[in-house]
This record gives sequence, C-alpha cells and structure tokens, in this order.
Amino acid sequence: MNNHPRLEKALDRILLELNNCILKRRAYNKLIDAKVSHGLNFFQVAAAALQNDIYAGAHRAFDNHKDAASFWYICNIAKEHVADAEKESGIQIEEIRRLSDKLKPIRDRVHSHIQRGALDDP
Repeated sequence: MNNHPRLEKALDRILLELNNCILKRRAYNKLIDAKVSHGLNFFQVAAAALQNDIYAGAHRAFDNHKDAASFWYICNIAKEHVADAEKESGIQIEEIRRLSDKLKPIRDRVHSHIQRGALDDP
C-alpha cells in the first residue's frame, strides 16, 4: 500500500460514504417500487430525505475541492494503485470524472446552496 499517511483513512471514509449511498438508494428504490411515496405522508418525506442523502453522500465522495479528502484526493496520492484498479475493474477514471462533473451543478444549484441564478430554472 502507498505510504501516504492519510490514504487508508481516506479510502475508508470514501468507501463508507459510497456504501451508505448504495444502501440509501436501495431503500429509496423499495419505497418507489412499493408505490407508497405519493402525497405528503411519512413515506414521501422519507423518500425525499433518502434522495437528498444520496446526493449529499455522492457530493462528499466526489468533491473536487483542493481541501477535500475525496475520491480525487485518493487518485492524486495513489496514482499507481488507482491505475492498477482501473485496469483490473475495467472502469475508466474518465467515466467517473464525467459522473462527478454531472453532480456539481446539482450541488451548486439545488443541494448545498441555492444560487441566485438558479432561482428561475432550478
């Protein structure tokens, strides 16, 4: 393993965050499949909260801010391990980057804060 002092902690944190997103997505999908998330009731509120938490977790995991210990931080401090994982999994980092880039407008326009420019078209 890379000898960077924060690599293991960053990996643990990101994997926990993404695992939570997966579990919340499964719960959200079950609510939708059960057709109980309509109207303003507990299940509708729970579904909205799960959806919000899924986005929040994804934002944390793929935050590209220079101070964030996110997936991109791991890519920067463990380039050779990431390249090996990319080859082994068949998943291209650029695919993940495209997904990550699609999350940023959601974060900026409706999730973490409300941009004034997004008021007319959220």
